[in-house]
Order: sequence, then C-alpha cells, then structure tokens
Amino acid sequence: MDLPLDGHHILTSQLYADDLDILGHTLADLKVEMKALEIYSQRNEPTVNSTKTKIMVFRKGERVSQEVNNLKLNGGLVEVVGRYIYLGVLISSSRNG
Repeated sequence: MDLPLDGHHILTSQLYADDLDILGHTLADLKVEMKALEIYSQRNEPTVNSTKTKIMVFRKGERVSQEVNNLKLNGGLVEVVGRYIYLGVLISSSRNG
C-alpha cells in the first residue's frame, strides 16, 4: 500500500541500508514496482538476493489473486509468505500474528 507523506507525495518503497520494501495497492502496482527494481538492478548491478525476496499480501476479507504466486524477479519466482522478519521486526499478514 502506498503511504501518503504530505498530501502531495506518496511513498511506494522504503530503503534502509541494503533492505528494500516495495508497496502497492494492486497486483498491477506491484508488478510496476518490481519491474522498476529489476531494471535498476540490471543497470546499476546491485545484487538482489532471491532467497530473501518475499511477497506479503495484506487484504481485508478479500480473495487474493493466484497470479501473485507466479510473480518473478530477475527470472526467479518470488515466494509469497504470511510472516516475515523485516529489520528485526516480525510482520504478519494476519491479525493473529
């Protein structure tokens, strides 16, 4: 999900040291952001660790498209998870943790 910053700008990704998260309201948004990362990494040669790359879906009572299970980054399939430790904090896609 995009995070409004000041009414004019929207945060779609956050970078801390070598950790990056990408946010999107829709599957199409996520695909655009992932493609941008792919292009950036090809041009600038940072390594994207495919074993650490994960997708987490936050939905409130809506079904998740199965297409999310087929998203690839740099040719590798990206795993969809329900829980992930990001910058030392456990994040869960469910309210129950």
